[in-house]
Amino acid sequence: MPEPWGGSKKIYTSSKGKYDRLHERFPEDFPTLSNLFQLAAAIGMKEGEVARLKQRDELINVYSIDSDLLEPLIAMLHPNLQDHERLERLMEHAEYGINLLWKDIEELQTVILEPYLE
Repeated sequence: MPEPWGGSKKIYTSSKGKYDRLHERFPEDFPTLSNLFQLAAAIGMKEGEVARLKQRDELINVYSIDSDLLEPLIAMLHPNLQDHERLERLMEHAEYGINLLWKDIEELQTVILEPYLE
């Protein structure tokens, strides 16, 4: 059986500080960085938006995300990409999502996730 994401082992971001601060400020909403990454990726995928990584700071290990769910979703959204390219696109969706989430939380000073689920 092939390894998920073409054997890639790490998830990277340009927004490590945003992930860390949201996780620290709202641990009940974002109990792990992995949960927060997956939410950010889902937001980016739902919106159909990506943001390029300006730098590559290590965030989490690939094994900490739900590859059984995310890999087929990315494959459906981006069928022409190879496995490692799909992981890159997942990280770009998450980059968009974390920036949107950060902006909204900074404006409201609280976590309200319902608008992302509509």
